[in-house]
Amino acid sequence: MKKLKASIVTPVYNAEDTLLELFDGLKRQTEKDFEWVIVDDGSKDNSLSLLRSFKAKFPIKIISQKNSGPAVARNVGAKNAKSEIIIFLDSDCEPRVDFVEKIIQPFSDLETVGVQAETETKNTYSLIARYVSCEIYYRHEFMKKNQKIDHISTCACAYRKKDFGNGFLTDFKKADMEDVEFSYRLAKENKTLVFQPSAIVKHYHPEGFWNFMKIQFSRGYWRALGHKKHPEKMIKDSYMGYDMIVQGGLSFLFLMSILTALILDLLFVSFMPLLLPLLFFVLIVISNFPFGIYSAKYETKMLFFAPLIASCRSVAGTLGFLKGFFSLFLKK
Repeated sequence: MKKLKASIVTPVYNAEDTLLELFDGLKRQTEKDFEWVIVDDGSKDNSLSLLRSFKAKFPIKIISQKNSGPAVARNVGAKNAKSEIIIFLDSDCEPRVDFVEKIIQPFSDLETVGVQAETETKNTYSLIARYVSCEIYYRHEFMKKNQKIDHISTCACAYRKKDFGNGFLTDFKKADMEDVEFSYRLAKENKTLVFQPSAIVKHYHPEGFWNFMKIQFSRGYWRALGHKKHPEKMIKDSYMGYDMIVQGGLSFLFLMSILTALILDLLFVSFMPLLLPLLFFVLIVISNFPFGIYSAKYETKMLFFAPLIASCRSVAGTLGFLKGFFSLFLKK
């Protein structure tokens, strides 16, 4: 039997609307020597029956389990993978024809244990989705400057199975931070993680402003747990750079100034204290202006929209982080 060059692991939960695009993308791959391991995480729609109808020249293994969260689903998929290279690919991704070929290339260097792929926006009709794409491109510019990275997202990435070990921590109940926390652990062990910009998938990004804010709040909440385990990464990682501490700090001051302004307003019956939150929010927007200039290369109006959306994202993430921080504190 021919040795497989990769095992593609996909966790699935209520993904019937996007699975066919993913499947079609896998069938078109230039690299043919791979298997597809799918873990259905208790889907309530027709995902499982749709998966069972798929026929392809590459092996397909379907595992069904009760809903346990993406970390558990990915770990189960990795455990059942036959290849020494595990590619994690989300159910709402559509890989470019040479994706598998490109993402396994860095493993020719035996020191490489993890690879981050590039993502493009699938749902380009949404302003928020296009904004997210600009932000990812902007952050990946930082990664391109580093020979080694410490931040990998599992929507499209790959690991050596022998270095995957027990995998993602199941403390993370949602698809938030469990993947980044794992890459932090590997980086702390001085393992080589790299960015491969030529390995590209199209990905459905969030749509709708308030939906995006809810997602950022959730990410902030779970980031509290991740940074409890890796406090040094609160300052900087290869994805966020120093923006994490700068914008997080300004967002915290913004939120505290709102609380202060409300108290002062009640005491002195004046709107003057509200100028302080406005000042801090303006500072957050200014800190995001370089991102706005960068984003304008892709879409002119992002010069205005990108800093504003990014500033709101930062505030939502900080709120979530504070909730996560106090939740962890109260559990002690």
